[in-house]
Amino acid sequence: MTTLVAGAGLAGLSCARALKGGYRLFERGDRPGGLCRTERRDGYTVDFTGHYLHFRDPSVFRMVHGLLGRNLASRPRDSWVSLYGRLTPYPFQTHTFGHDRRVVRECVGGFLKAAMGPRPRRGASYGEWILRTFGAGFARHFMFPFNGKQFRTPPGRLTPEQGGRFLPRPAAEDVVAGAMGLEPGRTGYNAVLWHPRRGGIEALPRAMAAGLRRPPENGAAVRKVLWRERKALVDGAGLVPYGTMVSTMPLPELLGMLEPKVPAMDAARRALKWIGVVCISYLVRKPPERRRHWVYIPERRYTPFRVGFPANINPDDVPRGRGIVSAEVSYLPGARPSLDSMVARAARDLRALGLLGPVRDLEGVLAVDMPYAYVLFDRNHRATKRAALGFLARHGIMGIGRYGNWNYGGMEDAIREGREAARLVNAYGSRAGERFPAGRD
Repeated sequence: MTTLVAGAGLAGLSCARALKGGYRLFERGDRPGGLCRTERRDGYTVDFTGHYLHFRDPSVFRMVHGLLGRNLASRPRDSWVSLYGRLTPYPFQTHTFGHDRRVVRECVGGFLKAAMGPRPRRGASYGEWILRTFGAGFARHFMFPFNGKQFRTPPGRLTPEQGGRFLPRPAAEDVVAGAMGLEPGRTGYNAVLWHPRRGGIEALPRAMAAGLRRPPENGAAVRKVLWRERKALVDGAGLVPYGTMVSTMPLPELLGMLEPKVPAMDAARRALKWIGVVCISYLVRKPPERRRHWVYIPERRYTPFRVGFPANINPDDVPRGRGIVSAEVSYLPGARPSLDSMVARAARDLRALGLLGPVRDLEGVLAVDMPYAYVLFDRNHRATKRAALGFLARHGIMGIGRYGNWNYGGMEDAIREGREAARLVNAYGSRAGERFPAGRD
């Protein structure tokens, strides 16, 4: 029986590419890619948000390189932190040199004290994990304000999974070296950035879609899932029967589509937590920053938690001499200010930081709302997610990708999960869900 793949982002495209049997790939948008999209405005090539590939899996690298060839380029990361009126190389943990001596002493001393103290206890909160791992100084000056600002939730209400592998954990010698002004080794999962030279990040899903046996059906949103009958109501396609459904849709949305309703799944949907992000790209005539790639902003008086300069990575994305300043502002579901007010406030904050020029240099703005941006790993997350994905898997529905699997993953993870879902379908057909490791992290 046909496999239904819901969502033609990287996970859905990867799954469809690897399936050996019949499938239908439905995409609610007007073209494949999901959030992995690029817009073109008056000579500017603008990604929806900061989409850069970080490879750990050689097989994924080979696949992406095979699709993009010479259009795939890499650059060493050049990230910074804006703190207390100065720009400091990222991560702050290994670059405290030049800051007020009190700040350096608190951070380095607190780190060394934490390193000699007990490890975080089992079941510790994210806040306790930060304190036990990085010390009170780094927690106070950077970790707590930045994480609270990005996730709109105090770290004490989250679990250590919120940082996962994406949070740099330097060695003590690098922390000390950074305080002395010596250059430490590169730290973090994204020390090297990979991105298409031309065409923006959407060049990748376009290339993936071009090789499919059956192209995506665009403008086809899944509206209801009749889970007992294994049928889905899809815009423009009606009721579509399936043997297995592979969903990349945000898990709360999928749970809300189940017919008949399942009280336990409605409760799970209400228990899942997340935050949205608006990515605002200012297209500028005279970019004030021509070197740096990213700037992290922990101070709460400024609304963006991170600012990017994508044209410093890919100069061909803008007309000669122009630039893009991309600000990310988070919000809690149901509490998003108007886009106009967010664009205006972020612009004022960036100008106060010297990261955006005067209004006369502004040639355009692209504001993209991502209602599901970051999953929140609170104490209910693991059990709730596993219960929900376990129920779905028992009825032939596999949730994959960042939002289908309700996790915090990158583009490489999405590609790998899509491929793994296809492997299960190829091997077990309509019983693939029984083999699906539901709720994996």
